[in-house]
Formats: sequence, C-alpha cells, structure tokens
Amino acid sequence: MGLNSEWTGPTPEELLRAQQDDLKQTWVAAVKLGRSLGAQAAPLIADLEEVKTTYLDNGISAIDALVTGVVPIIKSLNTIKKQQLEQGDWIGLLGSTSSASGRLTFDLSMMIEALDDAAAAAAGVQIGQIYRDGSTLKIRIS
Repeated sequence: MGLNSEWTGPTPEELLRAQQDDLKQTWVAAVKLGRSLGAQAAPLIADLEEVKTTYLDNGISAIDALVTGVVPIIKSLNTIKKQQLEQGDWIGLLGSTSSASGRLTFDLSMMIEALDDAAAAAAGVQIGQIYRDGSTLKIRIS
C-alpha cells in the first residue's frame, strides 16, 4: 500500500463501535462474576453499574472505561473469589438460595470431586472445605 493509496480498512466509527461491543461483553462477564460471589461483591456490582452509566451509556472511549473502571473492579472481584476459596466459603462461592423455597443449590462443576479426605487433600481441598464424592457432599476433616 503506497502513501497515495486509499484506506480500505474499517472507519473510525466502525472501530469505536467494535471497542464498545467488546467493552459491553467484558462488563457483562464482570457482572456475572460479581453476582456469583454473593453479598460480599455487591458494592463492586454497584461500581460496575456506575461504569455502565458513565461510559457505556454515554459512548465514552471503551479504552478509558476498561482502564479506569472495569479492569480494577474485575481485579477486586477476583481477589474476593480467591479469598472465598482460601477460606473454604464454598457456599458463598458455589451456592445460591431460592428466596421462595429457601433451598440451597450448587454449581457442581465448580466443586472438587474426591473419594475421601486423603484424595481431597491431594486435590488441594483444605481442612474444613467442602468437596463431593459423586452425589455426596463432604467436608474435609483430616
């Protein structure tokens, strides 16, 4: 392509629209992560809503929104997730309750499956943390 050639790539408007679409997808993923972490992440979800109002709804640069808004919040959400895992807060991380029935449900794909405490320990389950053996929920005690 010479200096006098005409540009045939995306227009600036198309690039901006693509950035905004990417930001929206990242924002949605961050909100889902926050909601999966329970009440401890509620203030960060509120911060994400503010980012949405400030950046997404007003068409401000997607790069500015990611750098100043969404990325720091995602880092904080990941810190909460790590703390919950380290503290064995599997119910807060994996469970949810139905307000109508009061029943607790788990995302079993997130739980470590082990035959016994020794196997659970080998898989990284700490004493006091929950794991499963098929359809049996267990707490590691040794």
